Amino acid sequence: MHLVQGIACTAPWKESRANKGLTIACAIKPELRAASDAEMPADLPAAGLGLLPGDGDDCIVTGGGLQGRRGFFTRDEQGAITGADLGGRLFTRVGVDAPATA
Repeated sequence: MHLVQGIACTAPWKESRANKGLTIACAIKPELRAASDAEMPADLPAAGLGLLPGDGDDCIVTGGGLQGRRGFFTRDEQGAITGADLGGRLFTRVGVDAPATA
């Protein structure tokens, strides 16, 4: 998971054991929540993430608070997924044992 402007999206490219599909879950960093004087929105639970047809790596959130949000996966030179761009925000993949090659 990588944090952008205090929002984390957990591995949207990771398979969910419960539904055998892709999921995404978003949360605000606990330290940002603790340091904020303003009330912050609730974290978003895991929601489905579907791949869109075509040659690219385009995807769409299929449920939850981000339903309908479109994005795409980013890859390195070897084709391994390195992150996901959702709504113009890039969430890079860090701290992963092995890169995904979907």
